[in-house]
Amino acid sequence: MFTGIIKALGTLEDIRESNGVTTFRIATDWAPDLEIDESIAVQGVCLTVVSHNDMAFDVNVVGETLSKTTLGEWKKGQKLNLERSLKLDQGLSGHFVQGHVDGVGTVSAIEIEQDNRHVWFEVSEEMADYVVPRGSITVDGVSLTLARVEGPRFMITIIPYTWDHTCFATLKEGDKVNIEFDIITKTVVHVQKRLP
Repeated sequence: MFTGIIKALGTLEDIRESNGVTTFRIATDWAPDLEIDESIAVQGVCLTVVSHNDMAFDVNVVGETLSKTTLGEWKKGQKLNLERSLKLDQGLSGHFVQGHVDGVGTVSAIEIEQDNRHVWFEVSEEMADYVVPRGSITVDGVSLTLARVEGPRFMITIIPYTWDHTCFATLKEGDKVNIEFDIITKTVVHVQKRLP
């Protein structure tokens, strides 16, 4: 379980493939403190640390995850949003995030108003039911609030601090992002769809 509050950026150092498993090596200052089997959210995807040293850690990813997230498009050298899992004595600053990506969205427009960025995203019609005005959403692991909703399109206003301290600083129109909808919203929609 995570909160969607990004505490560090990592750098993708290496990509290796073997027997249907892709291994990503991610450099971060956190590397020495990580533990084997620890869950860590990378761009909003819950992954397991399989090895680490003082400079970087490795995670393994299977084809299912690559096909349903942006991980299959990752390139060496790119920056990645990182969040360690929530501890019971830790405050909940964002919202409950599972790290289970629901699908991939696309950046459709970026509007600049003074120091703020209004970023428009588009998701599939199938995912649109989970887009709730003023609700919570996770984009590339970042907990955000939906400001405007127009069918499968929605807008989020990103404050300067979040823009500068996450991978959002590199966003451009056409980019793909990992989307996770709020678990409460997903549960309510799931139940409603099954009511007679």
